[in-house]
Amino acid sequence: MAKIIQIHISDKTGGTTTETQQVEAQADCGLVGDRYYLAEPESPNKGAITLQSIEAIDACNKQLKTSFVGAAFRRNLITQGIELNSLLGKKFYVGEVLLYAWELCQPCLYLQKMLQANLLVGMLDRGGLRAEILKGGLIRPGMPIVVADE
Repeated sequence: MAKIIQIHISDKTGGTTTETQQVEAQADCGLVGDRYYLAEPESPNKGAITLQSIEAIDACNKQLKTSFVGAAFRRNLITQGIELNSLLGKKFYVGEVLLYAWELCQPCLYLQKMLQANLLVGMLDRGGLRAEILKGGLIRPGMPIVVADE
C-alpha cells in the first residue's frame, strides 16, 4: 500500500526542517506553518507541497554511499510504496486531501551544497514532486496515497 511515512515542514527558507505528526493542508494556500504557505494567494500555489519517496532516498544513499534521512531533502511528505514520477499530471489523494502533481523536482545546487554530496547525480529524475492542493484537510503519517479516478 502506498502511504505517507513522514511529514516535514520548515517555517522559513533555509530554516531547519522539522518532522511533525500532523499538518493542515489548505487548498490553494499550502501547508500551515511551512515556508511556502501563502495565506491569500492571487492564484493557486503550485509549489504548495512537495513529496519524496523513501525508495529514492535509499537508492541515493546506496549510490552515493551516504546515510541521509528524509528530512535532509527538505520535502514535505516522505512516501513509501509508490513511484512518484508516475503521478505527474495526475490528481491523487493523501487521505482526504486532493493534490495535483504538476512538476517533477530535480536536485538543485542549493541542496547539494547544503548536504555536501553529489545530489545532481544521486537524485536525478528521482527528486520527488511538486503538487498543488485542490482540496484541503489534515495529513498524518500512515495515510494512504490513492490516484483519483480519471
